[in-house]
Amino acid sequence: MVSWFRVMFSRSFAFRVFLGFVAAALSLTILGILTYGHFEYVIRFDEAIRVGAQRIEVPWLTNTMMVITRLGSTLALTAVGIAAMIAFIVLGWRRPAALFLLAMAGQIILHHGFKILFARQRPEPLLGYILARSYRFPSGHAIASLTVYGILSWLITRRIQSIALNTAIWVFATLLVMFIGFSRIYFGVHNATDVIAGFLAAFIWTASVASGDRPRQRR
Repeated sequence: MVSWFRVMFSRSFAFRVFLGFVAAALSLTILGILTYGHFEYVIRFDEAIRVGAQRIEVPWLTNTMMVITRLGSTLALTAVGIAAMIAFIVLGWRRPAALFLLAMAGQIILHHGFKILFARQRPEPLLGYILARSYRFPSGHAIASLTVYGILSWLITRRIQSIALNTAIWVFATLLVMFIGFSRIYFGVHNATDVIAGFLAAFIWTASVASGDRPRQRR
């Protein structure tokens, strides 16, 4: 059984994607139960992070977070995705284009599926942040931004030679995703556990999709 699993995992991309999606869904289920169950230590953790974010509130940081949080919005990520697809098609990167679409499809299912499943009401937004009515768990910004910026960073850096440029891309993408997640806590529209759950599920799912990319192709 173990040998069969190893062979399937190493040779079958479809098998890895299936396991990745199941693992991502399982992580959201477990964290969702923990947060939905009103465990005292989870409540204290979320409240401590929320209060800490409120304490560092200053006008310039609020303005910066407003810009950053919009980079994780559906509109911004859709624009990034369309631009990436056009670039992939022009460059003849068919496999990256297919992997990107697969990554997007999976994160949409995880994002919206678990929001509906747990139907957790959002906390009261802070700083006058205007929010469309939707559920809070998991953080859609966290799942979508890590998936989009993560898979794009992987696909692009696997195909360029410059170590400095690759490093810059990964540092920028990592910091951007982290700040997008923090912005949701800063504005009070998500608790820390919502964001952490989104990041964890997105990381698992994105890694499974990225495993289908071919070995580095120097351009």
